[in-house]
Amino acid sequence: MTHTELIVAIQDIMKCLYNREFTGNITIKNLEPIGYQVGFEVHQYRPLYISATLPDEEFLKFMKQELRNKAFIFAKYY
Repeated sequence: MTHTELIVAIQDIMKCLYNREFTGNITIKNLEPIGYQVGFEVHQYRPLYISATLPDEEFLKFMKQELRNKAFIFAKYY
């Protein structure tokens, strides 16, 4: 899966979970041998990183569960 495809899939998950679009930057880094590290710029100096060494489909299931658990889109930063 390309980084662009992964970003679109994550944005779709967020639309489904939160009924909102995430407009911040999402960065993707490949992990070895498989998996990804995803960075969400929810705060300028403290991005949120979620990573797992899983195949693509399992990674998307993991990401959906993590985004559901964290509900970071509702967090306030001071």
